[in-house]
Amino acid sequence: MKPLLIDAPIRFWKCPSCGKVDRTQKAEVHTQFHDCPALGGLNVPLVEVADPDDKVKARQVPKMSEYGYDTASVVTERMDGSNDCTVFPGAAVGGATT
Repeated sequence: MKPLLIDAPIRFWKCPSCGKVDRTQKAEVHTQFHDCPALGGLNVPLVEVADPDDKVKARQVPKMSEYGYDTASVVTERMDGSNDCTVFPGAAVGGATT
Protein backbone atom coordinates (compact mmCIF):
# COMPACT_ATOMS: atom_id res chain seq x y z
CA MET A 1 0.00 0.00 0.00
CA LYS A 2 1.35 3.46 -0.96
CA PRO A 3 1.45 6.20 1.69
CA LEU A 4 -1.35 8.74 1.47
CA LEU A 5 -0.16 12.29 0.81
CA ILE A 6 -2.29 14.98 2.38
CA ASP A 7 -1.97 18.56 1.18
CA ALA A 8 -1.55 21.30 3.74
CA PRO A 9 -4.75 23.31 4.28
CA ILE A 10 -5.32 26.51 2.33
CA ARG A 11 -5.82 29.49 4.64
CA PHE A 12 -7.04 32.95 3.72
CA TRP A 13 -5.88 36.06 5.57
CA LYS A 14 -7.17 39.63 5.49
CA CYS A 15 -6.05 42.91 7.03
CA PRO A 16 -8.71 44.74 9.04
CA SER A 17 -6.92 48.07 8.42
CA CYS A 18 -6.19 48.08 4.67
CA GLY A 19 -8.16 45.09 3.32
CA LYS A 20 -5.16 43.22 1.86
CA VAL A 21 -5.94 39.54 1.21
CA ASP A 22 -3.34 36.78 1.26
CA ARG A 23 -3.39 32.99 0.88
CA THR A 24 -1.07 30.43 2.45
CA GLN A 25 -0.74 26.67 2.28
CA LYS A 26 1.57 25.53 5.07
CA ALA A 27 1.29 22.49 7.31
CA GLU A 28 2.71 24.20 10.41
CA VAL A 29 0.85 26.62 12.66
CA HIS A 30 1.56 30.15 11.47
CA THR A 31 0.34 33.73 11.23
CA GLN A 32 0.74 35.79 8.09
CA PHE A 33 2.17 39.34 8.41
CA HIS A 34 2.40 42.25 5.98
CA ASP A 35 3.63 45.85 5.83
CA CYS A 36 0.33 47.71 6.17
CA PRO A 37 0.05 50.98 4.23
CA ALA A 38 -2.93 52.05 6.36
CA LEU A 39 -0.73 51.83 9.49
CA GLY A 40 2.26 53.66 8.03
CA GLY A 41 4.04 50.53 6.77
CA LEU A 42 4.14 48.74 10.14
CA ASN A 43 4.57 44.96 9.88
CA VAL A 44 1.31 43.66 11.40
CA PRO A 45 -0.52 40.33 11.36
CA LEU A 46 -3.35 39.52 9.00
CA VAL A 47 -6.49 37.91 10.47
CA GLU A 48 -7.54 34.47 9.25
CA VAL A 49 -10.88 34.42 7.40
CA ALA A 50 -12.86 31.51 5.93
CA ASP A 51 -13.20 33.13 2.51
CA PRO A 52 -11.28 36.01 0.89
CA ASP A 53 -14.56 37.93 0.41
CA ASP A 54 -15.47 37.69 4.14
CA LYS A 55 -15.52 40.83 6.25
CA VAL A 56 -12.81 40.80 8.94
CA LYS A 57 -14.32 40.62 12.41
CA ALA A 58 -11.42 42.40 14.07
CA ARG A 59 -9.69 45.75 14.28
CA GLN A 60 -6.09 46.85 14.75
CA VAL A 61 -5.41 49.49 17.38
CA PRO A 62 -1.99 51.21 17.32
CA LYS A 63 -0.58 52.10 20.75
CA MET A 64 1.91 54.97 20.99
CA SER A 65 5.09 54.88 23.05
CA GLU A 66 4.92 56.74 26.34
CA TYR A 67 6.74 59.65 24.67
CA GLY A 68 4.25 59.74 21.78
CA TYR A 69 6.83 59.70 18.98
CA ASP A 70 6.62 56.12 17.76
CA THR A 71 4.07 53.33 17.61
CA ALA A 72 5.11 50.91 20.37
CA SER A 73 2.61 48.16 19.51
CA VAL A 74 -0.50 47.24 17.56
CA VAL A 75 -3.26 45.29 19.29
CA THR A 76 -5.47 43.12 17.08
CA GLU A 77 -8.87 42.97 18.80
CA ARG A 78 -11.35 40.33 17.61
CA MET A 79 -15.11 40.44 18.09
CA ASP A 80 -14.99 37.18 20.10
CA GLY A 81 -12.98 39.00 22.80
CA SER A 82 -9.59 37.50 21.93
CA ASN A 83 -6.64 39.69 20.98
CA ASP A 84 -2.99 39.65 19.94
CA CYS A 85 -0.32 42.26 20.47
CA THR A 86 2.53 42.98 18.06
CA VAL A 87 5.31 44.90 19.83
CA PHE A 88 7.89 47.02 18.04
CA PRO A 89 11.02 46.93 20.23
CA GLY A 90 12.58 49.98 18.60
CA ALA A 91 10.04 52.12 20.43
CA ALA A 92 10.53 50.38 23.77
CA VAL A 93 12.48 52.28 26.41
CA GLY A 94 14.11 50.61 29.39
CA GLY A 95 14.58 52.31 32.69
CA ALA A 96 16.86 51.73 35.62
CA THR A 97 15.35 49.98 38.61
CA THR A 98 16.36 50.66 42.15
